[in-house]
Amino acid sequence: MVSVDLTLSEVVLLGLSLTGRTTGTGLVAWFVAAHFLAYAVAFLVVTLSVGWSRPLLRLPQWILLLPVAALAAAGTA
Repeated sequence: MVSVDLTLSEVVLLGLSLTGRTTGTGLVAWFVAAHFLAYAVAFLVVTLSVGWSRPLLRLPQWILLLPVAALAAAGTA
């Protein structure tokens, strides 16, 4: 289900990049950015709360999710 969710977000970002700026595109891009940021924060919270050794590398998905969130947010400007 997460794969479908991330794939649909990717399709939305790709569609936004190929269309011109119209009403609502910035809001959709901010929503997708917040979506990826929420995923990154969830992975960081789980990773840091478990008490593993080298916790940031045990669930490294946040490393890829955080830049997507930052780039989607940057693309709204």
